[in-house]
Amino acid sequence: MWHALVASWPLREPAHLAEPESLHPKERHSGTTLDELREFMRNKSSHKSCLKLLNDHADEALVLPEFGLIWCPTAKAGTTTMTSVLRRMIDPTSMPSVNPNIHSFSVADRVRKKLKLADQGRIVMANELNATARHQLCTSGRALTFTIVRNPWERLVSGYLGKIAAGRDGGPGGGLQDVLNWLGMDIDKPVPFRKFVRFVANQSDEAINVHYKPQSVRCGAGLNQYIIESRLETSFEDDVKLMLRATGMSGDFVSEDHIASAARCLKSKFCTANLEEQIGPKATWEGDSSSELSRKLYQAHPPGGDKLADVVRRRYENDATLLGYTHS
Repeated sequence: MWHALVASWPLREPAHLAEPESLHPKERHSGTTLDELREFMRNKSSHKSCLKLLNDHADEALVLPEFGLIWCPTAKAGTTTMTSVLRRMIDPTSMPSVNPNIHSFSVADRVRKKLKLADQGRIVMANELNATARHQLCTSGRALTFTIVRNPWERLVSGYLGKIAAGRDGGPGGGLQDVLNWLGMDIDKPVPFRKFVRFVANQSDEAINVHYKPQSVRCGAGLNQYIIESRLETSFEDDVKLMLRATGMSGDFVSEDHIASAARCLKSKFCTANLEEQIGPKATWEGDSSSELSRKLYQAHPPGGDKLADVVRRRYENDATLLGYTHS
């Protein structure tokens, strides 16, 4: 376990910041300045929220102790970019290394396995911190809690395209076999989006795969626990740059090469054929934005019965309400 190293780990000292007036949590927004952010980090209400976050989501939250950063990842909401950012915070020059002890698909392990072995202990899960380390971190005035949220309708489409629509060509960890078993389908049969939505609607918060777990459940998003609760659609890049500057880093390495789920789907003949059955010839949608492709999939359902968007609204009611998202 890493926590033996963490209780006394020195926090990285950021550049000196002027003392502004205190910032009330409800006044914080995407235009927050660096000085305002640092003042909010020193606020006692933020210390309490930090401790609650580490206790309530100890199995989900990742911590970079020396930077004071606490990040709770929501699958299909910027995690690929963020794992790259975290690696570069720890060691911008690090090359991928093979650790035979790492066999997990957890986000922490995805970061660690591409770090030098000597650097892998610099990122920990919250559950690896002892009570003293948690308290020292949260009351230091330099703890920055961070998460990313996404429109739940588009997030579910991203999960479908990335993990289900391509069948055996899809990425690992998406619970494809569970979906097929529940629907009584063979792996060689494409799963239509409407059937996938039916599967998701019938899964409990406890049992559902992490890629489709509600954001308000996975990380407590929308409950005013985070100093930065970034929106993938509108403020993600600016928020990550602000986070980096607040932890004493340069904000220059946010952009990462990342293949979106839709683009990855197009690389699979199985996935492409699946979508063509649902929304028409590839030529009519291959250049669509993720939101436009999402709109077409929600409209591609048989007449009668509930609209797919309404089914998703009921399934992710808390996400939609707490985070203020709607589906047009």
